Amino acid sequence: MLLGNEPRDVTARAAFHERTGVDMSLHGVLDYGDGRFGIVSCGFDSELRHRALVGGTDGVIRVPGAFLTFPENATHVILGTDRGTETFTCGPVDTFQLEIEDLARAIRSGNAPLLAPDEGLHNARVIERLLNAARG
Repeated sequence: MLLGNEPRDVTARAAFHERTGVDMSLHGVLDYGDGRFGIVSCGFDSELRHRALVGGTDGVIRVPGAFLTFPENATHVILGTDRGTETFTCGPVDTFQLEIEDLARAIRSGNAPLLAPDEGLHNARVIERLLNAARG
């Protein structure tokens, strides 16, 4: 979503549970072309981190609590550039509630939801590609 297209290539390594075949951890590289890459690291068998980092030529965006669905405290978005650092505070919010409210707003108004419906399909395709790459 951030880079505007699906990756052209993916590579991944994973550890699968011996008995169930469930992916216990996965580490992958998403190649979007033109020197743009995404890195994903997730797992049931490691420390709980919930963070996102987006780096570019002009700075970096850090979100320490990025994937917490029901944060008890506010989430901070930290923007760092060569001019300094700014912190923006959001929440606490229930992200599922916000999604449902946005969908209801879109249905009532006839306007598009904030996230396009096909974003979920793009996400599912990339996850499937990562798992296939990890399985070799």
